[in-house]
Amino acid sequence: YQRRVRDEKKFVTQRFNNELPARRFMLVADNGTVVAHIATHEKVLVRPGDAADEHYCGIAEVMTLEAYRRRGFVRLLLKRVHEHYRELGYDWSILMGREEFLQ
Repeated sequence: YQRRVRDEKKFVTQRFNNELPARRFMLVADNGTVVAHIATHEKVLVRPGDAADEHYCGIAEVMTLEAYRRRGFVRLLLKRVHEHYRELGYDWSILMGREEFLQ
């Protein structure tokens, strides 16, 4: 599922390369090919004072092989990610993209 990006050095230094994802969610075809993928990072937002800390899921590395796009596979994976972290009691999740890495 790896692909080249225009500025690979920038991609490697500005993503979570120093922190491995806590989990990876994958959709695998019958032939063993990973056709869709989402990585997650488990984070805590420390609140000041007496406010309770918030646990959140950072969603990263959302990818689908080109031949498998527009079939709802990422939607299925995002649903599974949401269910998983809701079961763990996480408060929220966040997905942010950078235009220069999107095609």
